[in-house]
Amino acid sequence: MTGSADAAGKGGFGADRERADREATDWLILLQDDPRNRELRARFEAWLHAAPDNAAAWAETRHVSSAIVATPPVHRAEWADLARAQSENLVDSQTARLRRGTRQAARRWGLGVSAAAAACVAIVAGPELLLVLSADATARAGEIRTVHLDDGSTVRLAAGGALKVDFAGGRRHVQLLRGNAFFDVAHDAAHPFRVSTGDAAVTVLGTAFEVRAEGDGAAVAVRRGQVKVDCSPGQRTAEFLTAGQAVKLDCKSTPRRSSIRPVRIAAWTQGQFIADDRSMRETIDAIRPWYRGLIIARGAELDRRRVTGIYDLRHPDQALGALAQAHQASVTRVMPWITIFSTN
Repeated sequence: MTGSADAAGKGGFGADRERADREATDWLILLQDDPRNRELRARFEAWLHAAPDNAAAWAETRHVSSAIVATPPVHRAEWADLARAQSENLVDSQTARLRRGTRQAARRWGLGVSAAAAACVAIVAGPELLLVLSADATARAGEIRTVHLDDGSTVRLAAGGALKVDFAGGRRHVQLLRGNAFFDVAHDAAHPFRVSTGDAAVTVLGTAFEVRAEGDGAAVAVRRGQVKVDCSPGQRTAEFLTAGQAVKLDCKSTPRRSSIRPVRIAAWTQGQFIADDRSMRETIDAIRPWYRGLIIARGAELDRRRVTGIYDLRHPDQALGALAQAHQASVTRVMPWITIFSTN
């Protein structure tokens, strides 16, 4: 299995300092996860001294993370040593410069999008770490990852998604651990392609369809071909879908079928979220994986107000602003990576 990633959401803050803030958060997560990695430290040092904004962003990120993150890193002793060393280096970091080759190396090892500082705890010590370790492919915030499977099939994994691949012994089985994915499956009559998530599973020979993990079930929509959607063996009768048909199956209640224009299926692959009579909370949840940080949504109207519209996932800040303007809500950024959406 091989994979490549392309960013769907490179719109952002624009300023060098805000770029540095996002990259500093990436470094915080990586260094906490693997503090003894010498190559990683060397890359971090190159980034730290590459620009004055980097040093300032690193100092602020360390300060803020100590206030936000209540759980200590798994490698507390090693992280403390690194923190002390970097505190000394920050004194003269404003005047530090690297040779051209080192700068090029730093750019070559660039990290891309960042996650919220609060997510450090989940990644380093919690269920999130187990999910990441068990996955064969993940897509970070604001990113679509394209995964090319050995049989010629292609998976486009939406931001925040994770999947596991099992092609051993002639099987074609992919487990969607979290999020959304769009599958374009190569035809192979002798080896059905199966996607499972929770208690639900989708079986095909060759087709194109979207699957969204939803608790113990799934939401499935077909762009081309035919799929079979069922639950664990013996739970219920299978649902068969053709192009333009969709179903929500939670394996505990009656399946909810609907029709959808094939062109609108997996609109996120084009950087769009199409809300069709969704709650405000559902709309924010759809935008959340594309935001490079933490969105805190609060207010009694989140579940009551209905939303219909098209939102640009490539610019999640603007999408949140448009949603707030249309529904008399407010958006407040309290830190570079923390935004509060309030209906009060």
